[in-house]
Amino acid sequence: MTGGRSTRSVRRIRAGRVAVIDVGSHTARLAVYEVEARGGFRVVFRAKEVPRLGRQIAEDGSLSPGAIDRGLHALDRFARDLQELGRPPVRAVATSAVRDAPNRGRFLREVRRRTGLTLRVLTGEQEAYYGYLGVAAAWPVDRDLIADLGGGSLQLARTRDGRLAATCSLPLGAQRLSDRFLEHDPALPKERRRLVAEVDAWLNSARRLRGARRLIAVGGTGRALARAVIQLRNYPLPQAHGFELRRRDLKRLAELLHPLAAERRRALPGIGRARAEVLPAGLETFRRLLDWTGLDRILVSGHGIREGLLVEFAGLPVPASADTLLDRSLGSIGMTFGPFVPRQFRVRAIAERLFDRVARRQGWGDEERMALATAAVLHDVGRVVDDWRSERHASYLLRHLPHLGLSHRSIGLAALAVLAREEEDLPRGVRREWRPLLDGTSLKTAGLLGSLVRVAASLTDLGVRAGPVGGGRRLELHAPRRFGRAARERLEEKAVRPLAARFGLRTEVDAG
Repeated sequence: MTGGRSTRSVRRIRAGRVAVIDVGSHTARLAVYEVEARGGFRVVFRAKEVPRLGRQIAEDGSLSPGAIDRGLHALDRFARDLQELGRPPVRAVATSAVRDAPNRGRFLREVRRRTGLTLRVLTGEQEAYYGYLGVAAAWPVDRDLIADLGGGSLQLARTRDGRLAATCSLPLGAQRLSDRFLEHDPALPKERRRLVAEVDAWLNSARRLRGARRLIAVGGTGRALARAVIQLRNYPLPQAHGFELRRRDLKRLAELLHPLAAERRRALPGIGRARAEVLPAGLETFRRLLDWTGLDRILVSGHGIREGLLVEFAGLPVPASADTLLDRSLGSIGMTFGPFVPRQFRVRAIAERLFDRVARRQGWGDEERMALATAAVLHDVGRVVDDWRSERHASYLLRHLPHLGLSHRSIGLAALAVLAREEEDLPRGVRREWRPLLDGTSLKTAGLLGSLVRVAASLTDLGVRAGPVGGGRRLELHAPRRFGRAARERLEEKAVRPLAARFGLRTEVDAG
């Protein structure tokens, strides 16, 4: 167990492409990222293989000939993919199964000979560190416990004031536990009890890491559990990243999954064939983690080791504030749909000024502010699909785009804010669809945020500036010097009346 490690300060972000390969005990993944100068990044290519290096290992932990052959096949495919992609710089790492194998040297040499790739074997501490970096590139972190559950090991990383405070690595990987304890398919209750006792014993050896206010799950098992619950709950956001797994969700999953054989588990939506075999062990490990921490839910992160390696390579400063993460997120979206024009950021600036005027009376906080900023910049993104019903296209894209630093509630508010129309808050059917995430008050909030975005867009198009934020219900609007009758009528319709009707704001227009 170690503590006190933090990231190196880097002044200049290294823009361009970089490939990251993560060879775990169960899966091997390749991701190619593109990084922009301000820190936004996006995935331009990804590939996955399931070599199961940690499967059927010898008593001394050696990789079996079959596992070595499967691993070489996976990495040979990745090498071909990288050649077709122009041979970007590569950061390739291996974790628990290779780390624990006495014959890892043979495997690494064969990988180098056949593929030209150099695999760096991470220690448990390094694995936890890169998991922390990946999470810190997606969320503001403070007093969190990051649990990176892989096939061969469980890495725990405790944060304090945004920095990495302590780590440990435990032999509790989902593949390892499945092979050791779950002999039958489906597993017998006594087999699960022995597995749970093993998990509890190891967790008790890491008591120094307890006391976190939030538990964050990293790795494919956490994402698979989130996807399964999303399907079961008919949840409106199809994103595992940012989903909160509740204690009762895991209990319901356990009741559903444990009686099923692996073949039937594979047929369940969201789980996938590769994950079905080891999911019961991973599920029980996360349930014990909740009991051990005394928390009620787990925040699922789509960012982990691969993003952590990207952070180090590109020199992205972490930890980062929610505003910085939002800017990076918008930058990555701009890389996909084209750079944002200055108008979109002017709309955001005016919308945020209006928000500051009304937020206190509405009882709004950071989640609503982040949703407003996102909706203000992206309210026109639907036009990349078609001008016709562009607000519906924008709402759909907002639900599926990658977002950094935003809760699912904020994403939902933003998606509905761009959908809200002037004559009614939201179209019919929306309330029922979003009920698993947003209550009635949140749906009303989404409509109000949409009003602020529309007003801000109209003020921007008319060249009108909002005055400085002050107290009371009076708002100053500064119109350009040449401001004709038609512009005044449009200002009255699009800004003055909506602000008075929905927020009780009286406006005074200063033209020139």
